Amino acid sequence: MIEICEASLANTVEELLCFYTNSSTEIQIIRIENNPTSKLERIVFPSEQLLFVGEPKAQLEIYTGSKGKEILFDTIPCASLSVRN
Repeated sequence: MIEICEASLANTVEELLCFYTNSSTEIQIIRIENNPTSKLERIVFPSEQLLFVGEPKAQLEIYTGSKGKEILFDTIPCASLSVRN
């Protein structure tokens, strides 16, 4: 199932439609950093897919672990998750 998060509508050239899949076996918490126009924090279950809007300079931070004990697992530039050229 693909879930769509509309933190803001893509209405300027500087926003990207991005796609992320949790390919791990753990529940993840994702956050967008360096994105002044919108905020996003979501729980993403294993194999879940997510579409979201981000700016090219924004970073997707991926955390694993339990509440209060999250560990930064990875940071991915939103530009590399873009579904548009």
